[in-house]
Amino acid sequence: MKRTLWGLIAVVGLIGAACSQTSLDTAGDRSTGWIGRAPVTEVTSVTVFDIPTLPTVDAFDLTSAGGLNWSNDELDSAVADGQTQDPSRILTAIWKGSTGVDEFVQAPRADISRAIPGIKFPGAIPSGVTHVTSQVVFRISGGLLGDPWFAAFGLWNVPPYSERREDGQSAVLLVGPNPEPSAETVGRMCPVAQIEDALSCEEIEILGGRGALVQVEDGVQLLWDEGAFRYQLFYREPSDPRLPALVAESLVELADLDDQAFEAYRRVAAIGTDSAG
Repeated sequence: MKRTLWGLIAVVGLIGAACSQTSLDTAGDRSTGWIGRAPVTEVTSVTVFDIPTLPTVDAFDLTSAGGLNWSNDELDSAVADGQTQDPSRILTAIWKGSTGVDEFVQAPRADISRAIPGIKFPGAIPSGVTHVTSQVVFRISGGLLGDPWFAAFGLWNVPPYSERREDGQSAVLLVGPNPEPSAETVGRMCPVAQIEDALSCEEIEILGGRGALVQVEDGVQLLWDEGAFRYQLFYREPSDPRLPALVAESLVELADLDDQAFEAYRRVAAIGTDSAG
């Protein structure tokens, strides 16, 4: 984790050049235009600051994810209503409740955690976040799980969609399948990070593996693999470039989030404290 944090120190200058804001204006929405497929523009020049100690997690302005208002938990739930526990049937029920023309379909947390077993969510989140929107991402043809993402979570400081995203939304988390690496791309995250409007990409060590910290116009995106899943966290203008990695280090299974969020937060706090010492 020390190498992860020091690797992140090198990523600065989060106020980007003038690029299209299409991807960020619709992040977390039911529209699909913001999911970029264009290759990352690799920029290797960075500035390194000599910082002798690292601040504790309190200085990073993070808090426990326990007690969040999950806006879509109020929707009809195939799991909570006892209709089924079968993942494929849950996905079918979610898709049937959609318009059939949008890839992003609002769904309660219980259904997502059962339909996509093992999916994780951060136990430590940006302070100020009060609401989460949760969506399953489908392929329009056939209602199968999407490609490259299965689920999307929007982290809001206000009731969802009550303000512009740049004012009310701190982060967006996308979750998809962990792709099988080819011989050419194994151990190299940046060349395979398909992120629209990327300004730079820095490979880092995270969770015992590799990750890519990508600078975009209004923040950073952290892409990493954990078990069977690939995660992409868009963090809007973090106060410190090391913040996304700490959020990533706090992952717990979505189904157990309420019980484990505080312990995950304490784990990240310990990482920050140990690094500072």
